[in-house]
Amino acid sequence: MPQRIPHLLEREGRYYARIVIPKPLRTFFEDKWEMSDPLGADRREALRRLPGAVAEIQSQLGAARTQLKATYRPKVQARPGKPLTDRQIAALHYGTELGLDESERAAYATDTPPADMSAFRPGYEDTLRKVVSGKATNDEMAAAVGWIIDSMRENGHTDVERGTEKWRALARTMAGVQLEVFQRQSERDHGRDDAPPQHSALAPIKPPETDPLAARMLDGESNQSLSEIFKRYSAERKATPATTQECEVAIRMFEEHLGKPKPLYRITRQDVQGFKRALLETPIHYRKRFPGKTLPEAIVANKKRKEPYEPLVARTINNKILSRIHSLLEWCVKNDLIPDNPAAKIRVDFVQSAEPSRLPFTGDDLKLIFPPAMFQKKLGEFEWAMLISLYGGMRASELAQIKLSSIRHERGVLIFDIEEKTKNAGSKRIVPVHSELIRHGLNKRISALKAAGETHLFPKWYGDGMKAKQAATEYGTASLNQYFPRFIPRKFNRDYLPKLGIGDRKVWHSLRHTFKTQLSRGGVDKATRDYLTGHVDGSAGAVYVHDVSVEAMASAVERITFDL
Repeated sequence: MPQRIPHLLEREGRYYARIVIPKPLRTFFEDKWEMSDPLGADRREALRRLPGAVAEIQSQLGAARTQLKATYRPKVQARPGKPLTDRQIAALHYGTELGLDESERAAYATDTPPADMSAFRPGYEDTLRKVVSGKATNDEMAAAVGWIIDSMRENGHTDVERGTEKWRALARTMAGVQLEVFQRQSERDHGRDDAPPQHSALAPIKPPETDPLAARMLDGESNQSLSEIFKRYSAERKATPATTQECEVAIRMFEEHLGKPKPLYRITRQDVQGFKRALLETPIHYRKRFPGKTLPEAIVANKKRKEPYEPLVARTINNKILSRIHSLLEWCVKNDLIPDNPAAKIRVDFVQSAEPSRLPFTGDDLKLIFPPAMFQKKLGEFEWAMLISLYGGMRASELAQIKLSSIRHERGVLIFDIEEKTKNAGSKRIVPVHSELIRHGLNKRISALKAAGETHLFPKWYGDGMKAKQAATEYGTASLNQYFPRFIPRKFNRDYLPKLGIGDRKVWHSLRHTFKTQLSRGGVDKATRDYLTGHVDGSAGAVYVHDVSVEAMASAVERITFDL
C-alpha cells in the first residue's frame, strides 16, 4: 500500500493540493472548509508541483490569521436568513466594517490603493451624532444608516420596517456603532492597536464576577427567561395552537419548580434533572385539584392526602413536558443564546406496556351501544355522533366542527371533507360516507338542518365547544381539541358506557380505534388506513397515498361491516 503524502488528494484520476481551513478562518474564505489547487492528472508532475501549491495555500491562511487578530469577532456568527437581535446586528456590522478596513489597508501594497474618503468623514460623523441623539428625521436617519439596515433586511437578519419605532431605535444604535468604526480606523491611522469598543451594543455583558455560569452568557438575550424568550420562539416557529399551549404549560411548570424564572444561561442540567424527578411526583391535573398552588406545593399537598391522586405518567412527562423544554432550549442553542442544551437526553426511562392504552369495541359491545330500539326513533346529536365516529373514524374535534357544506360529492361519491382546524396538516383529508350512514338517514338530517338555518352537522355540540373556548382565559392559545371532547365524548365516557357495563380501557376514542381496526381486518393497506384516519405517516412511501382515488377510498370504507 503506497504511503500517504500529506496534502495530496486524488479525485477521479486527478490530483490536488488540499488543506482543511481552520474553523476560525473560514469566514475569510466564504465559509469553505477546505482550499485546494489542481495539480493535473500525472502523479509525478503533481508531486513536483505539490510543495509550491501548499506554500501558496499556507500563505493565504497566514494572511487570514493576521487579519483575524485585527478583526473584532462577535460571539454570534450570522448566516443568511438567520434573524438577529439589535445587539447581534451591531456586532455583525462592526466586525464586517473593521474586516473591510483591514483589507483596504492591505491593498496599499498594490498599485491601486483604495480612494481616500477621509475628507467626507467630518460631515458624516456630525450626521451620525444627530441620529444617535434621536433628533434626526426619518429621511436623515435613512440617508445616514439606512444602507446598513437595508443590508441586514436583504440577508434576512431583521424585518424591521422603515419609520417604525423599532427601525428608529435600530438606526440610532447603528449610527453609534458606525462612529465606533471610525474611532477604530482613526486609531489604526495613528499606528495604535484597536481599543475595546465602548458602545453599549458592542461592549460585552458582564455578569457578576462571582457567577460561576458567566461563561455560558453569549448574548444580551441570554439574560432572558424561558417565558420571555418564548415569544420569539413562537413567532418564528409558527406552531399549532395545541403545540403552543403545551409549550406554555411546560414552561410554567418548569419555572414553578425553579421557584422563579431563571436567565437562560443559568439553567443547568441539574435544574432539568430535578424537574424530571418532580414531575414523577406531580399529580395529574394538579392545578384543578389544588387551586392556587404551584407545582411543588401541589406535590406536598398530594402526599398529605389519605389517597393521593395518581402522578403523571412517563409518556406525558416525556412527550408533552420534557420534549417541549428540550425543543425550546435547542432553539436557544441554534440562535446563539446559550452554548449547549442542558435538557439534552433527559427523559424518563420506562418499559412501555405491551397492552394498548385503549381497546376497540367488540361486536358484543357495539350491540349494547347501538341497540335495535335506538334506530326505531329519530336519532339525535348524541346518537349521530356515535354512529358517524364508528363509520367515519373522525376525532372528536373534527367531528364537532363538520360543516354541512363540507358534506359534498366528489366524483359522484358523498364525502366528509375534514377541512376545519385539525390536529395537524395530515388531518386534513376526505372520508367517504359509509352507505350505512345514508341508510340510517344522514341525507334527511342534513336537509332538516339546512332548512332550520344551521351551518354545522352538530350545531349544539359545536356551539357548546366554541362557548367553552371563548370563556376560557387561562390558556388563550389552547387548541379546540381541548374543548369539544368535554361534551358528547364526556357524556359517552362518564354516563353511557358505565350504564352499559362497558369499561376496561374502552372510551369514546375506541370508536375511532374500532374504525381503523375494521379497515385492517378488511384488508385495506396501511397507507390508505392512515390517510382515512388522518395519521401522519413518516415512511418513504407515505407520499403515494395521494394517488388513491376517491372511488378506491369509498371501496375501502365499505369493507367496514358491523352487525348492528
